[in-house]
Amino acid sequence: MIKNLVKDVASSAARGLIKTLPLPISLPVFLERAKGPRGPHELKNRTVFMTRLQRPFDREIAAEYVGQGAQVIVLDPKANHELLDGLNKPEASGGRIHRAPSDRDSLDSYLRSLKELLPKKDGDGPRSKIVFIHTLDLDQAKTQDSVLEILEDYYKTGHAAANILVPGSRLLFLVPPSSHNQDAPQRMALAALGGFFRTLSKEFGKKGITVHVVESWPSVHPGHCARIATYLSGPRSSFLTALWVKANRNPDLTPLNNAGLLHGKTAIITGAARGIGASIAEAFAAEGAAIGINDLPNSEKAAAKTLQSLRKKGVRTAFLPFNVATKKGAQDMAQAIRDEFGSVDIIVNNAGITRDRTIKRMSPENWNLAVNVNLGAQLHVTEALDSLIRDGGSVINLSSVMGIAGNFGQTNYSAAKAAVIGLTEVLAERWSSRDINVNALAPGFIETRMTSAMPLINREMAKQLTALLQPGLPKDVADLATFLASPLGASITGQALRVDGGMAIGK
Repeated sequence: MIKNLVKDVASSAARGLIKTLPLPISLPVFLERAKGPRGPHELKNRTVFMTRLQRPFDREIAAEYVGQGAQVIVLDPKANHELLDGLNKPEASGGRIHRAPSDRDSLDSYLRSLKELLPKKDGDGPRSKIVFIHTLDLDQAKTQDSVLEILEDYYKTGHAAANILVPGSRLLFLVPPSSHNQDAPQRMALAALGGFFRTLSKEFGKKGITVHVVESWPSVHPGHCARIATYLSGPRSSFLTALWVKANRNPDLTPLNNAGLLHGKTAIITGAARGIGASIAEAFAAEGAAIGINDLPNSEKAAAKTLQSLRKKGVRTAFLPFNVATKKGAQDMAQAIRDEFGSVDIIVNNAGITRDRTIKRMSPENWNLAVNVNLGAQLHVTEALDSLIRDGGSVINLSSVMGIAGNFGQTNYSAAKAAVIGLTEVLAERWSSRDINVNALAPGFIETRMTSAMPLINREMAKQLTALLQPGLPKDVADLATFLASPLGASITGQALRVDGGMAIGK
């Protein structure tokens, strides 16, 4: 895995070449990635620092981490003892909660106390990774002057994290439901958090440390926020950074299926003969879903390896050879799905191509081809499968960071991928009454056959544009898609989540 991740800089010769280049090139920290289906104790080797444990919201967060095997250390001097006592029972996961009051008034003494709490090394091995969770209390933002105090609190958290977090750690800012009103001080404080945490993600990324904000809307069960936070703290999100994720809907907090997160579900994935689509199919199958792989009729040979792998897993699968960039192709696929599976629980609109030219040199044919495949296919598929997708289902649309930030020579691709984000918001509203969540994924520089053919210098410069100094893998996109399609991500809808390692472009 490591060799594949940095294969173009792994050799001493390549590293020597990079060091001689008159360019600001740094080498990445290797990222931990989980294999196989999700396990029950994915945070077993994590130590979690929590700055607040005073309310039921905080208790749900702590309980989820303890349940997944983490060692939770509560730093809050004003921690609610009743909530703490309720979490002190022995857990089969091995997770435990401890109280270690640490006063933030003196930054020097705060840092000393945190360093004393750091887990010791196990022999010559690395220290266990840290999850630093700071829960905001924006109720104190009553005046404009109080915003300055809140920003000072951000500074203390960021400064402390910079001094204690080891490579591969996480920093999470939690925005609880009580922080939602339209008072000017709160709005300013949240706007400041946006700039602050994104900048931290770029400063911390060279150590493989990721930074996120998880926001819970009013009336959303805090268990949903806890599931998002623990996912972002684990080994399946190592390439994700600088995400602001909102728990903005409140479905039932259903128990997880021991047979797999997607057991009993049927997923249809377009453009899945190879690449990212095939990786998503593999990840879904590992969690127990039946899979319908769509691609062009001449792609069955390319899809054969993926289909064979899925069948070895014992999942039901079918190849759907239709050109869904046309209405007729999407309608014919819908009929084939009805005949083969009866209904659908998950739709992944992954089909996409590039036809790059500057607008001056772009032909109408290349414009229309890119737009029809990258956007038209998603319009046709969602329309054709409207009557087949079950209530409570999930839709994942593949956009791109280029749809957010734009890119030279990609007006057709960028326009279509930007429209996908708009489509996602429209569908999320339209299908909310059916309890269907709809989200977009915006991959950045992902290691595929296309990017591996790029010249070494081009690849290196692209990596340097990411906070983590490396490309993502198709698996990174697949892991996030699996999360969103499962009960873990059921509270998220209408959002575009970047899978780009914190690229330097776009918001």
